[in-house]
Amino acid sequence: AAGGEGVGAAALEAGVIYSGDIPGHGDNVLCLCTHHTRSELASSGGKDSVVMLWDIERGQPLRRTPLDQNPLDLTFGRGTSEGILFVALDREPIGDVEQADGMVMCMNVETGQQVQHIPCSKSGHVSCLHCSAAGDTFLIGAADGSVRQYSTRDGHLIFSYASGMADV
Repeated sequence: AAGGEGVGAAALEAGVIYSGDIPGHGDNVLCLCTHHTRSELASSGGKDSVVMLWDIERGQPLRRTPLDQNPLDLTFGRGTSEGILFVALDREPIGDVEQADGMVMCMNVETGQQVQHIPCSKSGHVSCLHCSAAGDTFLIGAADGSVRQYSTRDGHLIFSYASGMADV
């Protein structure tokens, strides 16, 4: 996304398209999501290993969170997890050795603090994720072809399904 006056809801309804420079990512955006109850909030993850929280009504960044690796997908929590942003990540390397476990980082939307890291995939990255409507679980799709369901409270595995695909 790119500084200026931004896009308000009224401008969008009137069919106005905003174009300008908003300081944000230093490289391509890999993933993007909007909040389901707070229409002004969005988040983006970039190839620059940064997660941005945006006020899309004002067209302004609210927070920039640098990470050790690129975020692959984002989703805002729902229900009991509404204040959490779930971020799918490759596991960071230790020294020169790439680790195979993908993970989900849970970030507090208001403070930007990392709440927990949940290892989720034994064979590569977490490709996609989605939070349940109640907010008590989330689903991931992984590089090993599996679909898994985890508890948002403590990160324990609830369900796992091998799809037979190379990546989900």
